[in-house]
Amino acid sequence: MAARRKADQLIASGQVMVNGTPAVPGQQVTPGVDRVTLDGSPVEPVSTSTYLMLNKPVGVLTSVGDDRGRQTVVDHLPPGPPRVFPVGRLDLDSRGLVLLTDDGELAGRLMHPRYHVEKEYRVVVRGRPDDAALRRLSEGMIVRGERFEPAEVRVLDGADGDTRLSTNGKCAGCGKRLAIRCSICSACASMGFSLVSLPKATSVHSGRTR
Repeated sequence: MAARRKADQLIASGQVMVNGTPAVPGQQVTPGVDRVTLDGSPVEPVSTSTYLMLNKPVGVLTSVGDDRGRQTVVDHLPPGPPRVFPVGRLDLDSRGLVLLTDDGELAGRLMHPRYHVEKEYRVVVRGRPDDAALRRLSEGMIVRGERFEPAEVRVLDGADGDTRLSTNGKCAGCGKRLAIRCSICSACASMGFSLVSLPKATSVHSGRTR
């Protein structure tokens, strides 16, 4: 990489190519999509941002601080990294994957509804939901005055009287998944199943954790 003036000189000399075509000043490129070369050698972007994944425990706030002195996700990070913030939120009583970064542009893309970033939750309930119960969850229902939107619900496995489900459902009233715990709790309770555990399994396609 080079300073702006030096980069302009390299472009003007025809040494910089984008997808095999000479670059022009001010040209926009997409990292990971467009191929940029300098004198025939690939040019890789240098990222100065920080990206961390945390398996948030139950009882920890998804926040950078708390005026009541409660533990936050930042308290569980190793010392020394740049100031980062959580992308989205995970309920106090839930556990699972939380992404923390100082990349505001990425955070905006992940959180804005227009990009439709899916989040998956592994729900453990007491008992074994039958096909009718799973169909009700999949088709959507009214929960505490809010509509629980249609969601993909899959049975993963079961043991000791519990059943592990996978769902990407959300509360339609808030348009987000911030109320996912109360929604799923109420939905399951309305059908006679108590919620044992609700870990968030995936987020922004970063991977899985249990």
